[in-house]
Amino acid sequence: MMAEGQQDEPLLRAPKAADPGEAGGFSWLTALGFAFLTFNSGMAIWRSSDDSAAVAFVAVSYMFLVVLFCCLRWFERAPPGSTTRGRLKVAVWLLTTLLTAAFSYKVAAIMPAAARILVWLMAVATILGGFCAFFLHKFKKGKTVALLAAFGGAGSRIIADTGATMHAVGDRTLLQGLQLYAIPKVVTLPNGTAQSVLGIGHLKSETFSVPNVSLVEGFQKSLISISQLDRFHGMHSCFGKGKAEIMLHDGTVVGGAFLDESDGMYVLRFLKVPITS
Repeated sequence: MMAEGQQDEPLLRAPKAADPGEAGGFSWLTALGFAFLTFNSGMAIWRSSDDSAAVAFVAVSYMFLVVLFCCLRWFERAPPGSTTRGRLKVAVWLLTTLLTAAFSYKVAAIMPAAARILVWLMAVATILGGFCAFFLHKFKKGKTVALLAAFGGAGSRIIADTGATMHAVGDRTLLQGLQLYAIPKVVTLPNGTAQSVLGIGHLKSETFSVPNVSLVEGFQKSLISISQLDRFHGMHSCFGKGKAEIMLHDGTVVGGAFLDESDGMYVLRFLKVPITS
């Protein structure tokens, strides 16, 4: 084992560099869509030049659509689980709500009474459906609500991470039998940032029992390293079809996770790691 204070291996392996043409680029299809939207908006404004209310409606709708597109692009680039990603999710929902309400108002204005009611009912259903999909869907997976409550909040997910080289948490209240190091160890993140490992403890609850979990100062996530489970316990994992199973060498399932579609992370539902002497 390395001496305390010595530089340790990276906490997370650096991701492969993205190809220049991958996410983040401005494709020809995107440019064509913008050109089509701009042309049609311009034609609508030109045809309604004598109606200031109609011109304002088209201009504001165009602006909201452009901002919505930008927010979606930024959302795709934001780090999973980050505050920025959460704020962008709220912005996307608010913009889609405003656009839905605005278009419903314009359509309902030229409809008979019965159709007008139907239009607004559909608009409300769309808005509420979007809210559920954005903010509530991930809490309907198995025992997620109970798990999050056990660890004190909706932000305390425990991730099964294939890229992490060690178990790590940033919240010391998750650990039992915490042993603090006299001199903190050091780990590095993919961006080269050094983080202090303050100690090691046992992650334990009704659904979890994981020894040798490091307390990393300022770390905002809770990670269980698939690599560490393999190296120290001979455990193997199977990922696929939106779920994961963690097994002992004899095939006994001791852990399970589901794919959180909001950020592509596998969130652990339970994990019981046998303690070896």
